[in-house]
Order: sequence, then structure tokens, then C-alpha cells
Amino acid sequence: MIFFEASPDPMWIFDHETQRILEVNNAALARYGYSRSEFLNMSIQDLQPEEDIPAVHEMARRRVSGLQHMGIWRHLTRDRTLLHVDVRVSPIEWQGRVARVGQFRDVTEQVAFKAERARYKADLARQVATAEQAKTHFAAMAAALPGRHVLLGPDGEHIRIASDAFCAFFSANEGTVTGRALFDLLPPGESPPAREGIATLRTLLDHVRETVETQNARGITLGNGEPEEGALVDATAIPVRDTERALSAIILRLDVAEAPADDAPESASDLETEAT
Repeated sequence: MIFFEASPDPMWIFDHETQRILEVNNAALARYGYSRSEFLNMSIQDLQPEEDIPAVHEMARRRVSGLQHMGIWRHLTRDRTLLHVDVRVSPIEWQGRVARVGQFRDVTEQVAFKAERARYKADLARQVATAEQAKTHFAAMAAALPGRHVLLGPDGEHIRIASDAFCAFFSANEGTVTGRALFDLLPPGESPPAREGIATLRTLLDHVRETVETQNARGITLGNGEPEEGALVDATAIPVRDTERALSAIILRLDVAEAPADDAPESASDLETEAT
């Protein structure tokens, strides 16, 4: 019984039929707070929370052959501190009795850590679900708002949300727009005004990324350069900042413009900046 006495884990021997404790090692005395004489006047059920006793009684009577892992059980110390212990039991003959010897490794901290991790993961999952729901609601609201606007990522390129009016303006479906690069969606422009309009829009978005300030470009041409077909627009790019004031997104709004007969559209060098 050298291992029994020298084990750093609490161990005791109990009668298979009566479940009375027959012997106990020093590690059990230290961890549970009972004296040896107190232990030897107890059954294994005296160490369990009341609600666990039926299951423990059934486990103790189970036939075992060789060392058997019984899983994690709950124990109470003398001062009623709740422990979680990993239980291993093997059959033994003790002073002519059919008995069991049990090893009870304290895993209370590990169980608490796993429970806390599970709570954290559950909380995180709820937060993610809430954020996704809010994102869905926001996207639906944004898409339904009047006006031709689109929410771009901080790169000023990829579309996160596009309004119905924006999609209609470019004859696109909202479901096929999300995630696409803005300039892949825009008509390439076959006329000099249209090519200049795309260059101006690129410069507009670059300025927002550099300055994190609202930028405007009035009277630019997008499409085939035919103003009467609704391709002449005023573009406004508005930065969205995160909690640390860094750029997190860009809102681009396009308003149909009417070009004065004696006034040429702005070029990329004629952008306006507004403080946000």
C-alpha cells in the first residue's frame, strides 16, 4: 500500500456492500479537513451533496474489474466547500472484505475554468448573433432609405450595403452588388467626360481615406456621358469613424445634377473638403 500512502491525491478504501470507509490516506485528511477517526466513521455518501447520493450509491455498487474511470463527481469537505473530483476506482480485498479503493483527484479549478470558458463562448455567440441581427436590420433600413447611396469599406472600394435607388441607378441587383468592387460596377465610360468622371470619383475616395473628412465633387459624369440620361451627378463621400476615430467605412452618395449650360463639370483637381 505504499502508493496509497504516498499518493498526492486523496484516496480511501470503502466496503463494496456497506460503502463505509475502511481506510484513508494523509492527502484525503489534508484536503477534506476530517480527522482519520472521523473518516472511518463515515460512508462515501457522507461526502456527497444530497442530490448526488442516489447516483453515487449506484456507482459504488457497480461491478468493476481492474482500474475504472468513473468520471467527475462532486464532493463536500468538512467546511462544506464543494469540490469537483476525477474518480478512479479499482477492486481490492481489504482485511477479508470485498472492497474498492478510490483515487479522487481535485479538478475544481479546471472545471471552473471550463465553465467560465463555456459562459464566455456562449456570451460571445449571443453578441455575434445580436450584431448580425443588427447588421441585417441596418442593411435593410439603409437599402430602403431614399437616395442613391452606398456604404464602402475603409479601402473605398468594396461595397458593404447599397440602397435600392443606387442599384436601380446602375441597373444592378442588390444581392449581386454586396461585396463587389465599386469600380467594377460602374460603367467604364466610353466618352472623355465619363472617363474623367470615374477618375474624379477615384480621387474623391482617395482624399477621404487620406484626410478622413467629407469630400464633394459636383457635376461629374458617370456612364456614357449623356447628361440627359441621368449620368451627371454630384458625389459626396462621408467618412465613418470607429471608436478610436479611425476610418472604418465610407458613405458615398450620388445626387443627379443639372449642369449649368455655361459651366463645365468639376475635374479631379476641383474637389471640396468639409470638416466632419
